[in-house]
Amino acid sequence: MITSKFIWDSFEKHSDELFYVDSLRTVSYKEFYQKIVQVANQNKSSYRKNKKVVITADSSFDFLIENFAVMYSGALPVLISSQTPKEQRTDLVQSIIGKDSTSSDNATIIFTSGSTSIAKAVMHTYSNHYYSALGSSVNLPFQNGDRWLLSLPLHHIGGLSIIFRALLGGGTLVGYDKSTDIAETIQTQQVTHISLVATQLRKLLDAPDQLKSLKAILVGGGFIGEDLITHALDLNLPIYKTYGMSEMSSQVTTTPSNASPTELQTSGKVLKYREIKITDDNEILVKGEVLALTYLNAEMHIDSKGWFHTGDIGSLDKTGNLTVLGRKDNMFISGGENIYPEPIEKILIQMHNFSEVSVVPKDDSKFGQIAVLFYKSTDGEEIELEQIKNYLLDKVQHFEIPKEIHSFPKEYQLLGIKLNRSFLKNYLNKK
Repeated sequence: MITSKFIWDSFEKHSDELFYVDSLRTVSYKEFYQKIVQVANQNKSSYRKNKKVVITADSSFDFLIENFAVMYSGALPVLISSQTPKEQRTDLVQSIIGKDSTSSDNATIIFTSGSTSIAKAVMHTYSNHYYSALGSSVNLPFQNGDRWLLSLPLHHIGGLSIIFRALLGGGTLVGYDKSTDIAETIQTQQVTHISLVATQLRKLLDAPDQLKSLKAILVGGGFIGEDLITHALDLNLPIYKTYGMSEMSSQVTTTPSNASPTELQTSGKVLKYREIKITDDNEILVKGEVLALTYLNAEMHIDSKGWFHTGDIGSLDKTGNLTVLGRKDNMFISGGENIYPEPIEKILIQMHNFSEVSVVPKDDSKFGQIAVLFYKSTDGEEIELEQIKNYLLDKVQHFEIPKEIHSFPKEYQLLGIKLNRSFLKNYLNKK
């Protein structure tokens, strides 16, 4: 069994290497470890063994210190965004109170952003994080001298997993101030590795001269248009596409280095310490050393053979590359036809007018439901429904073409880094 010992061994092994850097500080592994111990000793009464401790730090540096100090004390960090409203934060904490989490292997509790408004509390073990990092490093090395920018939220698995990759290989974490330009930070801090979602990548490609230090751009979190991949390849950028989830401690599949354009239209092959298969109805099932223990506030659907049913729809080609088509629970029926929003969104995002799109169902007396498009334009200009119809005419089936179009409402917010479809559906059906 892997315990927290691998973390403290890593701090000792890489003691003279640079662990963390941002615009304010430069801290070695040894110095960071000393800060961890100091904070843990200052909070002995709060960080009691096996106690759940909520962490909502704003900065990545404060987050890391508190997270590791809690672990060092034998307590269990519960990671919640500092932007979460107080009432919602209370609800999240209440949902896991009294749930058993006492084990030397338990490491972290995070809340899924999910495809619905229900946030599930995922219990990860140290083994999960260790094997996630180990399997990732075989395909995408991150070691001494490398620098990974913390551009994804650390309270979600995409950001959190970077920390364990650093520990395993002795790499450096680069703090990111959201008020600064991401391309400028890459250039100034000589960032070599970065994890992004498609919207972040699109902005990044506007400043190719500032990206020369990059060895790896790991892109996940949803569908990525072919135009975006083509543009990145034209700029000779080191793109890796990945498919992952909170329940599997981050990456499940990832493309290799120097992947071909064809490979980059998929999410790559399954990484070590993971397994994947596709059911007869095209659902993606996963298992392995990285599969989380359980949800603390919901039932986790793992079958008798240990497979977790993801709810994602996909296919594997003859060489083992995974293509993700969408989610079962996003599918809706319009006039008797099944509509999956994600493939439509993937095509629409390639329109030069769009920076963000979401297709959701709206109740309709004639068709049962109809497809409605929400969008954010690159120039702030309104886009007409007729433009959308003309663009999609030879690209999708006629029933998949949206029958209404709206810009995102002002009060709309993402679910972490994912589209908040439930908000948009409720917004439509209340109008």
